[in-house]
Amino acid sequence: MRSATTMHPAQAPTPTAAPTPTAAPTPTTAPTPTTAPTPTPTPTATPTPALPVVPAAFETFGTLYLPSLAKLGHPGKAPLMQFSDAAGNGKDVPAILNKGGVGHYNWTQWPWDPVGNFGLAAHRNWNCPPGSNSDVGGYCEPFRFINQLKQGDPVIVEIGDEYYIYVIDQQVPSTGNNDVSVVDPIPTSKGVKGDQRVRPYGDKPGRYITLTTCTPDFMVNPVHDTPYRLIVWGHFDHMVPKSAGTPPELAGI
Repeated sequence: MRSATTMHPAQAPTPTAAPTPTAAPTPTTAPTPTTAPTPTPTPTATPTPALPVVPAAFETFGTLYLPSLAKLGHPGKAPLMQFSDAAGNGKDVPAILNKGGVGHYNWTQWPWDPVGNFGLAAHRNWNCPPGSNSDVGGYCEPFRFINQLKQGDPVIVEIGDEYYIYVIDQQVPSTGNNDVSVVDPIPTSKGVKGDQRVRPYGDKPGRYITLTTCTPDFMVNPVHDTPYRLIVWGHFDHMVPKSAGTPPELAGI
């Protein structure tokens, strides 16, 4: 009898471990769009207006207007000219003052300066030679009547493309002709005897104007000069560009 082959069951294979499930990838968050930085504008410098050119000696550089005197029937304007000498002496007298000009003391400041004193001088009484700058019927006396200027009266300086408007503050009826402090950047006066001290603006820097002329009236002749001066002070009020038209203060001049 054929023996049955015993069928020995085949050895079961070692079961393969089930693979560890791979975790689903965490969805990647879309990056937040980066906002482009706002460019910082480069500051634009404000252009500085060109200042008028300082004139040469004896040059006519503008016009001075005294409207309140013109309304009284007196001369209301005169040419502004640059002194060559610090004190307005020497050649300046025949070249400027004797011809009806108003001289600018060349060490004093200008209307466009941020602080200082625009110092001016002119004759009070003088006979003009023919061909002078005077528009006063033959007399070179632009400051003949400045003693009649009152507090609050306007004084207009025309230079280049601007009108500089000043306002009268105070007079010194008489001081010595050597009292140069009247045209200091902050003007003062020591008086005729040098024992007074008039300080119209205290110690406050500002933009001032000073008119100086001989006094008393009719004391000047071609040979002798009076030792006394009449002083008129004022302060800067505002500027009007010519492009804006003629200042109302000049109406009728």
